[in-house]
Amino acid sequence: MAAPVSSGTATIAGFAVESATDGSQWPAIAAAQVTERWPIVSADFDPGMSQAPVVTRAQTLGPTGVDVVSQAPSVRVAFRWRYQGLDSLLACALGYMPAALPTPLGTTAYRHLYEVSADLEATPWPTADAQPPTTRLVRRGTFAAWRQVSTWEVLSCMVQSLALVSDGERVTGAVTLVGAGLSQVSTVNTAAALQALPGCGWPLLGVRHGRLRLGLASPTTPLSSANDVCYSTCAVRLDNQLAASYGPRTGLAPEQYGRTTPPALTLTFDTPRYLSDAWLQTWQAQTTLMGELRFLGPQVGGSGQAYQLTWYLPALRLTDVRPSPVQVGLPSVRHVLQAEVPAQPAAGMPATAQPGPVGVEVVSGARHHPLL
Repeated sequence: MAAPVSSGTATIAGFAVESATDGSQWPAIAAAQVTERWPIVSADFDPGMSQAPVVTRAQTLGPTGVDVVSQAPSVRVAFRWRYQGLDSLLACALGYMPAALPTPLGTTAYRHLYEVSADLEATPWPTADAQPPTTRLVRRGTFAAWRQVSTWEVLSCMVQSLALVSDGERVTGAVTLVGAGLSQVSTVNTAAALQALPGCGWPLLGVRHGRLRLGLASPTTPLSSANDVCYSTCAVRLDNQLAASYGPRTGLAPEQYGRTTPPALTLTFDTPRYLSDAWLQTWQAQTTLMGELRFLGPQVGGSGQAYQLTWYLPALRLTDVRPSPVQVGLPSVRHVLQAEVPAQPAAGMPATAQPGPVGVEVVSGARHHPLL
């Protein structure tokens, strides 16, 4: 029998949140079972092995070996963004959704609201969520990919960065996951288990589904159609600023990752033509803005509700407004905004448990809380 040969088009990958009842253990005792395929475009694994050459005066002609110092695996995944099936990713990236959610909307639609947590390490649930003490708030999971030769599995992944990009042709996502260990032998996410996963059937976000609104921050006046921005490309990027220490308890593997500084979130968009200096003047004045990036899809079953993904940004500040170089062709303008903690609630945006720089609302057919 011929040996298996890897083909990228045949790769099957997915992500699952690890057990909330084992949250005090790092890394997880066992891998989580992936139950749904991700619509991946690519997955780039890095074993994260740090090595140092052995050099002594006993051998002056060159090194005599290599010491393995640490091993912190990661994987960078590009995927097509869809309205359902990425709830676990959003929950682990942002860190929190109240235990009372999701809220039913009609018969088959449910509303989720994710918000930024102060940290992403495993912690007890807030008192208001009334969860048993054995259930912890766990924001990590298992990423597994069947690559025909073997299953590559990263244990106890945490989201280092996440991006949503609408480039004028398609809406894609990019996530970097940092984990505790990388294996090519899985007893949970076996080749047979991953091959049996259902296909990616949920609707994809389309470029024409998107709408960006941007205006002056206000606690009384919500954004409206008058604040619509005509953009050619748009992106939201979250950097969780995670780092880890090493051993000796964990040997070569990292201890649980934690934030070194608060998370950084940026909104970037390009306008197709240089028509006005209004945004340039807003940047120079350092005016506080608020924004909303919303994607509306088809109806969720027969619920009367549309699939929805909305990024609410209650406080934004322009950090760069830059027209393209003077050259032959039509000049465009790049805008970069920094999301901030709002000084007061923004009108028309959902209330969150704590006033963070973003709230992400999802309306889909997913009825379960991804962290419970």
